[in-house]
Amino acid sequence: MLDPRRLLLLRSVARHGSLARAAEQIGITTSALSQHMRKLEREARLPLIERHSRGVSLTPAGSTLLARADSMATDLEALDRELDELRAGTGGTVRCGVFPTIAAALMPTVLLTLSEHDSLRLSLRSARLRTLEGLVKSRDLDVALTWDYPWARRTDTDLVDTPFITDPTVLLVPSAQANLQWHDVLSDRTRWVSRADGHMIGEVLTRVGEDLSFRPRVAYEANDWNEAQAVVAAGLGVALAPALATDIVRDGVAVLDFPPGPQRTVYFTRLAGHRPVPAERVVEQAFTRAWQTWEGQRAAGPR
Repeated sequence: MLDPRRLLLLRSVARHGSLARAAEQIGITTSALSQHMRKLEREARLPLIERHSRGVSLTPAGSTLLARADSMATDLEALDRELDELRAGTGGTVRCGVFPTIAAALMPTVLLTLSEHDSLRLSLRSARLRTLEGLVKSRDLDVALTWDYPWARRTDTDLVDTPFITDPTVLLVPSAQANLQWHDVLSDRTRWVSRADGHMIGEVLTRVGEDLSFRPRVAYEANDWNEAQAVVAAGLGVALAPALATDIVRDGVAVLDFPPGPQRTVYFTRLAGHRPVPAERVVEQAFTRAWQTWEGQRAAGPR
């Protein structure tokens, strides 16, 4: 069997092209390094280096071993990082729940950020709000992203909510109306696209109508935001939506800022008494970075 320590020494010899320079860098004598190379050649049963007046070079067998040694060194470096993270408490598995709109908008950036942490594993579960709350209570999740609106604040004493972001309400209109202001769109004759099955956006629409003195005429109730956008693009009506639901805007739809709309608050939710481990804080920081990136892109203009 090949001695892995000698394989790493072979990397140094190949990098420096000289036994003397490699030995100096490693901190051993040239004679000792030369003996290691001879032992490695005996283990491989093939010549690995060729000595010449300018130093040394690798044989084809030596080059083959070097490729394996490079791979081994990369794995060992990754292992070192993982052990460092475990010692710091930032490794391990974090079980995190997300709701669909935040998953679609932020998860690609979150996962890219967390890929920098070799020993951290993110176990994800996407579900609706009530399901996420139940999974936290049953200890099947360490943390979940949840939300509420000002008139329906979260009050479950079994859970602890840490505010994360506020998600504004926006107005979806056919692209032909992209240059209008939000107040130009609203009237008693406006047709509205809402969500089916008692979705909270229906309550948002009702309250906005009360605040702005118009009665919403709902022409269509969609089962998801993609369907809602399709109906808006077809010209059947306009729709209110959380900004996070507009990460991808289909052709034929424009997104208008809607200052009178309520903002929903998004939280990191945990079981009462649960003490977050450092790895959970790393996940929170990844979500924060993803939100900042997403907000920056939104502020820059249409997506």
